[in-house]
Amino acid sequence: VAAVTSASRRRLGAYEAAAVDAEAARLALASARAAAGESRGRRRRHLQACDPCVEPGRAYGDVSGDCALTSFDVRVASLVVLGSSAYDPAGMCAWQRSQLDPTLDGSTTTADAQYLLLAVAGKRRFVANFSLT
Repeated sequence: VAAVTSASRRRLGAYEAAAVDAEAARLALASARAAAGESRGRRRRHLQACDPCVEPGRAYGDVSGDCALTSFDVRVASLVVLGSSAYDPAGMCAWQRSQLDPTLDGSTTTADAQYLLLAVAGKRRFVANFSLT
């Protein structure tokens, strides 16, 4: 094992030597990435343009209008049930209003918000069309 010395020519202990080696490895990786043209920053997420009121962009359970079923849809449905002025169903398109009633009982209640929560967790599915004969 070779002895590692600092800039001040003092002999480094095992812990300090490991830190110096780790820093050297980090710098070598950074220069290799720079040479390859890679950036160190995170990749940026490009948001897609979506319109939940148009057929191709629709997602079952999407109450918020972001074209995806997320926990935010559960939050919006809960606020609608509570009568919050922040989310008025009158300002939503017909598709979003229909998604406020996933239990298909004709009204928006806490049971609907709970159903959306279970759907986000993968415990429930949506019924699109059904008929009884």
